Amino acid sequence: MKSFRKITWTIVAIQFVFTMICFAFFAPETVITHFGFKGIDSVGPRYMLFLEPICTVVSGLLIIWVAKVRRRENGIKENMNVIMPAEGMLLTGHLLIAVIMSVLILDQIGLTHILQLY
Repeated sequence: MKSFRKITWTIVAIQFVFTMICFAFFAPETVITHFGFKGIDSVGPRYMLFLEPICTVVSGLLIIWVAKVRRRENGIKENMNVIMPAEGMLLTGHLLIAVIMSVLILDQIGLTHILQLY
């Protein structure tokens, strides 16, 4: 469980560092805060970029809780320092959430159009 937690919080830390870099060097004073069907619905101050790392922290806490519950249900000791296959799937989902949040940050600051990501 210890290695599972380390990987989870490493993903959160990388997401936070990425957001700090975008905030410090690339973010304009106002960023896009909502996309609608007809385009941009609203904008806000650039500190709104930190909502994405908060979502990553919440998903990290959630997958740690799910992993604990699954280990308890299966009778696996929590101090067993092995990542179970189901926990690997949870980590993959957590990484996917972090990547989606990173692309969203790039879109909010307008870099996806410059980099032609889509």
